[in-house]
Amino acid sequence: MENKVLNIPFSKSFVDELAKRLLDETRDNPLSLSDILILLPNRRAVSSLKDAFVRHNGLMPTMLPRMQVIGDSDEEELLLTGLSSFAQVEDISPAIDKVERLLIFTKIIMSRPKEFGITDLSSAQACYLAGELANLIDVVENERLSFDKLENLVPEEYTAYWQETLNFLNIITQFWPSIQAERGVVDSSKRRNQLLEMQINIWKQSPPQNRIIAAGTTATYPLMKELVKTILGFEKSELMIYGLDRDIEDEA
Repeated sequence: MENKVLNIPFSKSFVDELAKRLLDETRDNPLSLSDILILLPNRRAVSSLKDAFVRHNGLMPTMLPRMQVIGDSDEEELLLTGLSSFAQVEDISPAIDKVERLLIFTKIIMSRPKEFGITDLSSAQACYLAGELANLIDVVENERLSFDKLENLVPEEYTAYWQETLNFLNIITQFWPSIQAERGVVDSSKRRNQLLEMQINIWKQSPPQNRIIAAGTTATYPLMKELVKTILGFEKSELMIYGLDRDIEDEA
């Protein structure tokens, strides 16, 4: 496993290191580069890696590897591999647009501010609170948690103050599930995680034969860690990360 994890010094760009290394490895067979799947943390990394291949290979025609976002990806960018059909994907509800979600939360907050213990609320403040609610949903979804036990979250002596917060959080614990069900949609973070989970299961059942490189990802939430762990179990797989401490304890 150790030889599959490559350390990148903080002083170097991982996209430059990766592009140079892959071009050197495939110099005798340039077409083999297109068989490699590279998983990157965001769109900027994908764009930077494409530019790095151009810098290192000049004007020579190059068959680039497949590059895919797995960190902040929208569901349309997360292309699953190993599916015999897209029927499984179609069973997952579509994601609601993030702007639409923000506007819905803003409208709810402005329509009944007194119910949530809020007075003299401007539209800008309502929009800010709506954004915080949306962020909370995404954090809870990423951490594979739920809102089921919110009522028992604080000690009894603070329950009076906590009740005001709970009234506000009813927007996402009571109103929002009903709105999603009515529209037949889910949060984009939930859909992305469902797709990632599906990809993990597909790869576990039928490990890919092509080379996979996860580069630059910090695997900051549980499902991403499981994906990286799954990838490292394949025969042709690698992980490129910054500042790896090889003497760190196993748990860390």
